[in-house]
Amino acid sequence: MNGWKRGISRVLGTGSALYGLSVLVAPGSLARQCRLDNPDDPSTRLLAVTFGVRDVVSGASIMRARNRDALRTALLVRGFLDAGDAVACTLLLNDRRARVLVAGVAGWWATMSFAVAALL
Repeated sequence: MNGWKRGISRVLGTGSALYGLSVLVAPGSLARQCRLDNPDDPSTRLLAVTFGVRDVVSGASIMRARNRDALRTALLVRGFLDAGDAVACTLLLNDRRARVLVAGVAGWWATMSFAVAALL
């Protein structure tokens, strides 16, 4: 599969994988984005590792999809993960500014993933 749809999919996959890698390398970055009190807390590091591994794997799945059905599935999974993040951050983050920012970014990624999957 070639063309602009595949190109956008690769951008989404690469972006997801790179973000996941950045969180794995620097877990404090997720803590800062979410405005969590203690970036060195074990629960914060656990959250960062969980998000990081998940995003690397889902991004790689998007990039490595070999046919339209596999790509659509990978994009839908990514979309649902990000939609879940948006809802969870809206409900659970204490800082209002962090809720708006993190939920907005996660919602944008979910929307992009769903939109590209729908176009395939």
